[in-house]
Amino acid sequence: MSNSILLNNFRYRLIKTFTDKLSDIAEGFYFFYGNPFAWDDEASPDILTISALQEAKTKSNILALKKVNERDVVLGIEKHVWVSGTHYAQFSNTTDLTEVGVYYILTSGNRVYKCLSNNTLLNDMGYPIEAVSTIEPTHDEGINSPTGDGYIWHYMYTLSNAMNRKFNGGDYIPVDILSDVVQARIAAAVPGTINRIDIATPGGGSQYEIYCPDADNIPTPLPGIPLFIDGDGDEVSSGRIAITSITAQGAINISEPEFGVRGVVDLKYPTNTTTGAFYMVDVGDNDYVRGGDYGWSPIMLRQVTSETQASATEYEFAYGVARIDENQNISAIRILDAGKGYTLGEAEVIQSSAIAYAIPNTNSKKLYKTVVVTSGRNFNTASVIIISDSSVYGTPATLTPSISPISGHGSNPEVELNALTLIFNVRIAYENLGGDFTIENDFRSVGIIENVMEQDNDGTNHRLSSALTLSAKTDLVCKADVDQNVITQDIELVGMLSGARGKVIDVVDGNVIRIIRSIGDTNAVPFLPDELLSTGDGLSANDEAAEIESIRLPEYVPYSGQILFINNREAIQRSADQIETFNFIFKL
Repeated sequence: MSNSILLNNFRYRLIKTFTDKLSDIAEGFYFFYGNPFAWDDEASPDILTISALQEAKTKSNILALKKVNERDVVLGIEKHVWVSGTHYAQFSNTTDLTEVGVYYILTSGNRVYKCLSNNTLLNDMGYPIEAVSTIEPTHDEGINSPTGDGYIWHYMYTLSNAMNRKFNGGDYIPVDILSDVVQARIAAAVPGTINRIDIATPGGGSQYEIYCPDADNIPTPLPGIPLFIDGDGDEVSSGRIAITSITAQGAINISEPEFGVRGVVDLKYPTNTTTGAFYMVDVGDNDYVRGGDYGWSPIMLRQVTSETQASATEYEFAYGVARIDENQNISAIRILDAGKGYTLGEAEVIQSSAIAYAIPNTNSKKLYKTVVVTSGRNFNTASVIIISDSSVYGTPATLTPSISPISGHGSNPEVELNALTLIFNVRIAYENLGGDFTIENDFRSVGIIENVMEQDNDGTNHRLSSALTLSAKTDLVCKADVDQNVITQDIELVGMLSGARGKVIDVVDGNVIRIIRSIGDTNAVPFLPDELLSTGDGLSANDEAAEIESIRLPEYVPYSGQILFINNREAIQRSADQIETFNFIFKL
C-alpha cells in the first residue's frame, strides 16, 4: 500500500506561476466584459455550467477586453483583525498551517504579524493553560520580546493604504511585500532559527529542580534546566578537554574526590594538569556565547581523539554546562550526564547556537514552560536533550523545537502566511482605454481569459495579443450618420443582401454601428459592403444612412483563448465619466 500527500507548496507554486506569467509580455491574460442582453429573470442571472458550450456562448457575447498585468493581481490571505482577549495559534513547522487556526493578525496600524509563541504553559498536572492576547503588537522590525501577555510576534509587513484601497477584498487582504523596506527585511532573514520549544509530554512521575552549578560558597543558580539543542544548525566547538579517567562503561569519571563539587572543574588557562577525570586543553577561540546574563551554557562533549579502545558497546554523549567568561571563552565546566563509550583522549566542547532552558513547576517539579535565550541559525532538523542534575523518576519529559522556515522567519511572507488566494483588481473606463469599453450599453458577464488572439481590421494576421485593450465588436461603417432613434442598442440588424444578422451595442462617431454576433441571437454570415441594413422588426431605411461603406472586424479573434473564470451578474450600466473596479478572489 502506498501513501502520498500533495503539499501546500504545490498549490503555492501553481498560484505563483500564474502571477509570474503576468509580467511576461508574451503571456496574454485579459479581463473581459460582455453580454448586454437581459436575463430571463434580471434579478437571477443564468446559472453557469462547466462545458464547452458555456465557454463558446460567453466568448460570443464579449464586448471588450483589457490586459491584466502584474500590478493588477496579488497573492492574498484571509483577514484576521487582532482582537484583545483572543487566543491565537502559533506558527509550527510540524503541523499543516491551514489547520492550526488563526496564527497571524492584522493590527489597527495595518501591520501584519505572525505568532511565534502564544505563551501556552502546563499546570501541575501537565495540562496546557492557553493564554489570550491582550497587548496589540506595534513593533516594525523582526521579533519582539515577549509582551506582557507572553506572546511573541514576528513582524511581517505593513499593508499600505494604496494596496489596501486597490485590493480591498472584504475578508481578504493582499500580501504587501514589494517595498524596498520589506524586501530588505526578507533578504536579512536569519535561516533555520529556533524561537520556541514546546513541551510535547510532561513525563510520567518526572521531577526536575533548578540547581547551582558553582561551588557551594559561590551560588549561581541557572535560570532553569539546561537544554542542549542538537541538530544540523551552527555550533561552536573550538574548546577541548582531555579525558583522563573513565568508568568501565566508558563514562567520564566525574565522581573522583579531586573534584570537590560533583563533576566541576574550574579552569586556569593555560593548564596541563591531569588532576581529576578531565582537564582543559583549549578554552576556546573567543567564540562561545554567554547565553544571556547567566554565564553558564548547555554543552555536549564529542570525542575527537582516542588513546585506548572503547570498553563499551553503546555510545551516549556526555552533557553538562560551561561557564563562559566575558572574553567568550570557557572558564569552568560541570558535567551532569557522563555519557557512555568514551575513551582516554580528547573531546570537543560543543555549544549549540540555540541556547534554551526549561522551567520546572514549584510544586510538581514537572516542566511547565521553556525559555529560548538565543535562537541559533541554519537548523533544518533539531532535537532537545534535557540536562538535569536531579534524579528523574519515571518517564522523562519530551520537548519539541519549533524550527523556522529554512530561509528564516519573514523570508517568504507569502508561503509563511499561506497565501493561497489570488486577488484581482481591474479598472475599466472609456476614453482612456481607446473607447473599446462602450458607455451606451450595459453588461452582465465578466471574467478572465488567457491566450487571447488579435487580428487586423480585415481579419488577417492573427497573433497572440499584447494590446492594452481589444474590442470584440464588429464595426459597420455607414456612408452617413445613422438615425439613433431607429438604430438603438440591443436591436437586431439584418443585411438586406447577405442576410447577416447582428445585435447593436452602440453607435460611435455618428456613422459607426458596433455590433456583436451572439450565439443563438444572430448568425455568422458576413455583412457585405454597399448593402442596406434593416432592423429585425421589419423597419428599414433605403438611404445612405442605412448603407454599409466598409466593415471593420473585431480586434479580438472570435472564440480565441481559454476562459479561466466567468461571473454572471445583474446588469451594470456604463457612462462616459464612470470607472468600474472589479475585485475577484480565487482561493486554491
